[in-house]
Amino acid sequence: MRLIKIGLAQVNTTVGAVDSNTSKALALAQQMAEDQVTLGVFQEQIIGGYPPEDLVQWPGFVDQQWNALQHFAAKTAAFPTLFV
Repeated sequence: MRLIKIGLAQVNTTVGAVDSNTSKALALAQQMAEDQVTLGVFQEQIIGGYPPEDLVQWPGFVDQQWNALQHFAAKTAAFPTLFV
């Protein structure tokens, strides 16, 4: 039987601070990978911050989050951990 190690991350995000929030997520992802976590789970809106309220109506805000998510995926692609 293979054991699964689950890592839960609760990040104190700032609404609209996409770069800062993504950096926090990447640091935690790195730590989870080093701790041999199988599945790393982050809260909703970790990149854009919560609650985004009216910011989701701005296409630039949505695009910035998409770019940050792609950046996160590229930086963590070689990690042995699956992140959600």
